[in-house]
Amino acid sequence: PSYFVLDVINIAIKEGVLPVVAMGNTGSNCIFYPAAYPGVIAVGSTNGKDEVSTFSTRGEHISLVAPGESIVSVGTLSSDSYIVSHGTSMASPFVAGAIAYLMSFNSELTPFQIKTILEDTADKIDGEEEFNIKRGYGRVNVYKAAKLAKTNNVVNNKFFNGRIEISIPPSLKMS
Repeated sequence: PSYFVLDVINIAIKEGVLPVVAMGNTGSNCIFYPAAYPGVIAVGSTNGKDEVSTFSTRGEHISLVAPGESIVSVGTLSSDSYIVSHGTSMASPFVAGAIAYLMSFNSELTPFQIKTILEDTADKIDGEEEFNIKRGYGRVNVYKAAKLAKTNNVVNNKFFNGRIEISIPPSLKMS
């Protein structure tokens, strides 16, 4: 954990910006920052079979998963080059795009309301339980999320209860 990054996250949330971060690509149950900070959306990866990618980092802090394998992106070799890539960094933009879409329906949504919408409307893959450490609340479902955002009937996230300021837990404090 880093106090600087924590300050940036707090400022972003206070300004109505929801940080969307990649979980990491170790395939293990590890804690990586900034994904483990409360208040962010920590995104894991799924494959073309709608399964959690084997490389996607797991943990109690994961929020959602999104497509992250065989994603076509721009390359660096020329102005018209493309590459195919894999990773939670390829999945995170799907969630960021979903957030932009939700905000087009209701620009007054708070970061915590957006987080709640995305988590509550996610499709349960790799298990039927509400939450698991492989896929969080599930794979992002933009259609269901947009329907809920349009109703304007969203309360603050059940875990944060509208609290804006987040902090590093005492057990993780740096000396």
